[in-house]
Order: sequence, then structure tokens, then C-alpha cells
Amino acid sequence: MAELRITGNIQIGEALEAHARAKLGVPLEKFAGVLNDAQDVELHLKVEKRGVHDEEHSGQQTHRAEVTELNCGGLGWGHEEARRLAAALEHATAQGALKALERLVLEDNDIGDEGARHLADALARGAAPALKSLELDDTVIDAAKPALRDARPRLVIR
Repeated sequence: MAELRITGNIQIGEALEAHARAKLGVPLEKFAGVLNDAQDVELHLKVEKRGVHDEEHSGQQTHRAEVTELNCGGLGWGHEEARRLAAALEHATAQGALKALERLVLEDNDIGDEGARHLADALARGAAPALKSLELDDTVIDAAKPALRDARPRLVIR
């Protein structure tokens, strides 16, 4: 099975990585069927420091980490993997994960129009609500582009 690499806008230490894996582990189990025998997949975390303002923790800071990018480029995926990814995105969104996902990289895959329609349907149903960029370079999609644009009108498709 593929290895999940976690990167971030700051140095991701062992404690933060363990927390991210624990918090995201259950929703990401849905990705297991997609990731079998695949190359590595990368999650990029946006980490923010926030002050805690209740009396007990006054003056302390906490970290908030959210996945902002999912990179599945160059994995050789076809329409079936795109279907499973769409289902996983819906499941993760329903579980409260991936709500800050802004960039989905699927470049250099072979998901085709059928796979793109699965993604469009998931987006239309509310999966990955913050998604701004869908990168499909070197992925042939013709007939399904309008469905993707209709599902998320402000989505940048590259």
C-alpha cells in the first residue's frame, strides 16, 4: 500500500504528524481502496498557531492543522480509482475532514471523462467544499469539463 507523506507550511514534528494521522486516520481509511499498490500520496497541512483564551489555559497556544492539498499526481489512476476517490472525498467531508482542502492534484493520470464525472458528482454533493483548484495536466478530459464547472463554478481546472 502507498505511504502517506505529511508535509506542511511549517516543520511537521513527530507530535504534530502523530496528531494529524490520528485525527485524519479514520476518514482517510476510505482512501485505502484507492491507494493499494500506488505510489506515495502527499497531504499538505496548513498549520496555524492560535492563542487559547479560556481562564485555565490563558496565554498558552494551540496548533490547528488542516489538509489544504492532496497530491495524487502520476499514480496511473483510471476511472475506477477516480470513482473511489470521489466516494472517499464525500466520506471524509461528511466526517469533518478535508473541509479546508483547496488543491487536488490528479495530473498525469488516466481518469478520463467517466472518472471526472464521478468527481463532478461528488463536488456537486458538497465534497471538499473549499476546493479552489483541480489540477488535471496530462489527463485527457473533454466531455466532463462542463460537469466539473457546473459542480463548482469557481473551481480552477488546470
